[in-house]
Amino acid sequence: MKLTFSLVILFLSLCSFAGLISEKDCQFFYDDPYETFSRVPKGKYKGVCLDLEKRRNLKRVTNNQDSLVIANFLHEGKYWKASIPNGNIFKRVILQVEFFPPEWIAAHTQMRFDLKEGKQITLEGQNETNKGEILHLSSLIISFEALKSIKGEKYSLFRGLMDRYALSARMFSLKTAYNHIVIKKKHKNQQLLLSFNDKQVRTLFDYYVDRANRNSNHKEMYNTLKNNCTTEIYDGLQFVRRMPKLTLDIFGKEIPLIRKKHFLSFLPVTARKHLVKREILKDILLPLEKEVLPF
Repeated sequence: MKLTFSLVILFLSLCSFAGLISEKDCQFFYDDPYETFSRVPKGKYKGVCLDLEKRRNLKRVTNNQDSLVIANFLHEGKYWKASIPNGNIFKRVILQVEFFPPEWIAAHTQMRFDLKEGKQITLEGQNETNKGEILHLSSLIISFEALKSIKGEKYSLFRGLMDRYALSARMFSLKTAYNHIVIKKKHKNQQLLLSFNDKQVRTLFDYYVDRANRNSNHKEMYNTLKNNCTTEIYDGLQFVRRMPKLTLDIFGKEIPLIRKKHFLSFLPVTARKHLVKREILKDILLPLEKEVLPF
C-alpha cells in the first residue's frame, strides 16, 4: 500500500513537472522580463517553439521626449535594453547587402544607422547573462529575417515560400553584424549609403521600429516573395520619400512595375540597381571587412 501510494505521488509529481515544462518550454532564460515564449503561428511547424535564443524580435518598452527604450537588442551574443536618444541623432543610414550561395540570387539586406559624434546608445543588461552591466555603442542594425523553430529546417529561398519560418524584426549591434558576416560566414557584402537628410533618417528609423514592434509576439510569417528582408526595407524607403515609379521597357513601351510583384522588390541582389533607379543611392562604401570600425 505504501509503495502504491508512493508511486501515485511520484506520478502526480511528474505530471505537474511535465505541465510546467510544457508551459515554459519556449523559455531560454531564467530571469528575462521580455521573453516571448513564442511558437510558430502556422504551417508545417505550427505550435513548435521558435528558436529565440539569439534571434528575438525587438520590443519597444518606452518612448518619451528624451529617449526610446528597446528590449531584445542583441550584442556580444546577449540581450540588452537599449536606450536610444530621440531627435536627429543619426549621421547616416546605410543599406547593407550580405551575399550567400547561390550569390547570383541569394542575399540578405539590413539597415545600419550610425550616430553622430557625441551621441550614443546605452545598453543595460536584460537577464541573468548580463544583469547590472552597462555599455555604450554608436551604431545599430535593423533587420527583418526568417526565423526557424527549434525543430525547423535551415533557411532556403524555396522553403521560404512554404510557411516554414516566422518573421523576426531584430535590432543588434554593428559588431554583431561584423562577427556574423565577416568572421563567421566570410560572406561578400556591400554597404550602400543613402542620400537622406537628418530628418529623413530619423523618420526611417522610427518607421522600422514601429513596423518591427507590431511583430513583437512573432505572429507574422516570412515569405521569400512577399514578406522578406528586402520588401520590408523598401516599404520604409517608400514611406520616407515617395520615389519615382519603376518601369520596364518592353519593345519600346514603358510598363509600370508594381511593388512586391516584380523582381526588384524581393531580390536583395538587385538592391543597388533599385536604389539607383529610385535616386537615393549617395555612395558605395567599403565592405565591412575593409572599414575602420568603431570597436
